[in-house]
Amino acid sequence: MSTHANRVKMTVTSVASSGTGDITLNAASTGFRSFATAYGANATVDILITEGTAWEIARNCTYTHSGTTVSRGTLENSSTGSAVAFNTSGTGVVVSVIAAAEFGNNAEMAIQAVTPGGRLTTESGVPVSTSDRTAQSTLYYTPYVHNIINLWDGSQWKPITFSEDTLALGTLTADRCHNVFAFLNAGALDLEIYQWPQSTVTISNASPGVVTWSSHGLTDGDMVSLSTTGTLPTGLSPNVTYYVVNAATGFSLAATIGGSAINTSSAGSGTHTAVAQRVTLQDGRYCKSGDKTRLLLGSFYSAAATTTEDSRGACYIWNAYNQRPRELRKVDTGSHVINNVAREWNNGTALRATFIVGLPTRQVMFASSRIHPSTTSSLPYLYAYVDGAQGTEGGDSNDFVASAYSTATTALLLRAPFVASVGSHYISMFEAEFGSVNCTVDYGKTYMSLTQ
Repeated sequence: MSTHANRVKMTVTSVASSGTGDITLNAASTGFRSFATAYGANATVDILITEGTAWEIARNCTYTHSGTTVSRGTLENSSTGSAVAFNTSGTGVVVSVIAAAEFGNNAEMAIQAVTPGGRLTTESGVPVSTSDRTAQSTLYYTPYVHNIINLWDGSQWKPITFSEDTLALGTLTADRCHNVFAFLNAGALDLEIYQWPQSTVTISNASPGVVTWSSHGLTDGDMVSLSTTGTLPTGLSPNVTYYVVNAATGFSLAATIGGSAINTSSAGSGTHTAVAQRVTLQDGRYCKSGDKTRLLLGSFYSAAATTTEDSRGACYIWNAYNQRPRELRKVDTGSHVINNVAREWNNGTALRATFIVGLPTRQVMFASSRIHPSTTSSLPYLYAYVDGAQGTEGGDSNDFVASAYSTATTALLLRAPFVASVGSHYISMFEAEFGSVNCTVDYGKTYMSLTQ
């Protein structure tokens, strides 16, 4: 990015490449400073070159202090509309440091658009949908608070204006998380999809524990979330966002970016699965790991091979910017009997509500039900769970977030705050009767206020 200085103007000794190449500087013009005085070291500058009525404005030119030369950089404008061939001897040629018009225009737009102005949506022209959008095969990036976005052009963050951009999902892997990245394509906004890496892994019982994932391609700072059919090695938990450290053939995990690698003290059991969110902070913005030209706009979950969903029961669109409150909910108005077997609501998935998280966020889940114990010997319990396993009391104990019980006909409400790790999740309600007599429930609801 160019550095600007006041009252810098110099005459020229020569111009290379038949007058269109690098400029060798001579001396400061009367009443002005030289590049050497103004900068004192190598610098990137915007310049105005004049010779009589001929002129040229160039951006991102390289001033070399040791040789007192300045390159022509990127042509912004000129008296001819193209690069001007100046006098090769430098006679009559003058070079001044200026703030190019594009710099001023970019600065003005950047002030207006510290963050991107749009939202990902499944509904063209509607940045915040109010209806259930199921089986959607197209995403849109639609202006919301404004129509400016800053994207890296290889040398600087360049603000550009945009109208709605369309992204066809095409054929995806079902039941996977994906990112949507914005990038510059011929100076205009374009979008691309990137599927989150996911694989079964093994984790060593060691100090530190080492994750073995064949050809993982992850780098330090990438985010990883774990799940298992059994128990994870002691020291690690499901539904927690970890950060890759010591990435090589394998890698270790830390609780914070660049933190200490976590030691494991048991082998765990079952099959472990890892999913990775490959974004890192670059210049204060989340971008694709190792590629600042790809700015993270948000994430989505593929409900099927060609579709996603944005509904009250499945909030599968997550925005990195301009998030809005969304209600996630599932309701069951049928009645059923709770027995002494701990299980998910009515031994099914009627109250499962699903969602995706692109970056770790704190959430608060609620679950409610109306219970009718048959006698005072009934002791029904309800449990609110995140990613619990059907047919048990939620699988791993780390999934459990709240419980309540009653011995009288009443409505129960559970409030369960938790931090959702990166990836896809579901909330649900589990039930069990711990008294000597079964009881009946005739209403169930799980709900949560999300910011997406």
